[in-house]
Amino acid sequence: MRFIASLWLALALCACASTLPRAASDYTSLSDFSITALRERTYGSPLGVEQVVRSEVYPSSLVSYQSDGLRVYARLDLPATDGLPEGYPVVVFLHGWRGIDAAPSLGFYYDPESYYHDMVNAYREAGFAVITPGYRGHGTVNGRPADGLDDMARWDQGSYLIPVLYAVDVMNLLDGLASVHPGKLDLSRVNLVGHSQGGDAALVVAAVAGGGSGLRQRINAVSIWNGLVAPRLEQAQVYALLQNSATAFLAGDGTWTGAAQGANGQVNREFVFGWPPEWIETPHPSEWTWQHDTWGKSAHEALEEAMGKLYGAVNDNLPALADARYVVSRHADGSPVVQHDPRVASGLAATHAAHRPGDLAVPVNVHFSDRDIYSLVRWNRQLCAAIKQAGGACRAYEYPGNTHRLRLSERAWFSQKQHREGFADAVSRDVVLFRTRSER
Repeated sequence: MRFIASLWLALALCACASTLPRAASDYTSLSDFSITALRERTYGSPLGVEQVVRSEVYPSSLVSYQSDGLRVYARLDLPATDGLPEGYPVVVFLHGWRGIDAAPSLGFYYDPESYYHDMVNAYREAGFAVITPGYRGHGTVNGRPADGLDDMARWDQGSYLIPVLYAVDVMNLLDGLASVHPGKLDLSRVNLVGHSQGGDAALVVAAVAGGGSGLRQRINAVSIWNGLVAPRLEQAQVYALLQNSATAFLAGDGTWTGAAQGANGQVNREFVFGWPPEWIETPHPSEWTWQHDTWGKSAHEALEEAMGKLYGAVNDNLPALADARYVVSRHADGSPVVQHDPRVASGLAATHAAHRPGDLAVPVNVHFSDRDIYSLVRWNRQLCAAIKQAGGACRAYEYPGNTHRLRLSERAWFSQKQHREGFADAVSRDVVLFRTRSER
């Protein structure tokens, strides 16, 4: 098995592409995270093999490369079957949120019990070379943790900006693909798959690539699985309520009906979404013994806490916005609302592809459940409609009764007998899209 890239090709790549590394701690404004700013940068780093992962079935290795001056890792798998003369088509798989505490122990999903192990294998068995970037701060190879935990500490979770930095890591990987397995990868068919938070990062990469950027590697197509596809401020507000306040799910009479209106006609103005997470044993509040600790905050308290984290990250790390402020109040109808500093609102909008659907210039598949609190139905449908309205190609696939992983739940209240698991269908639909070379 040929895992080591030719030396001359790696040196040539180094000579022709500078990543212009900068530390995320040096950013002074939200404009530094914008899609426009990312287009002005140059990407690419040679990939060096760190570890060959022994397998009797397929070739796999862990590689390292540079991104923003950080040493980061990725997993690279080849199919067991012989490739086409032009090489294997490629899937770059962007995994979801892991969190700063668990990031260094990322095992790159070799564990067969891992959900992402199934995703990587599904594309590989379909004949694709699959590359799984760990991102900055993620994974430890040969005893050396990936660099970048400081960036995670500044920008993960509360600010909703860490996917932008993960996108930078992905783009440096993409422009280094020519340095590994020369002749075995079809670089005219490099596709992105992003799940959950990885969907956010994938859309940023696609938007950057769609507008005359410094990214040289062409993207063929994109697939988003239950992705974080809403604008950042909407994500922050909705997740604050769904993760911290029980009223986000309940009807006006305090019961769970899947709607805002209760049996007595009373409407809950703080209602957000009809389906709590599938891991709870029952959706009925009268049977919740843990509700006070998990969803004990009022809507106002939940928003105050979430906006405090977001603005705290902005105030502390971006000197130009040290004085940015917000106000949590209520509409006349009683629903909660956040008034944002205009600089923060416009700055965050410039970092997310949802505000730039015309830049998503390659075909997109959007896969989502009808009851996933992390990827609301309306967000996915709005994104797909906006892409098509802007002249792009997008197909939206809804999987009723599925979980965040496009699986069926063991909970009878969440998934019923008539529901069909979406995982295999989503992979099959992606394979059809990815095997075709986009003309865009």
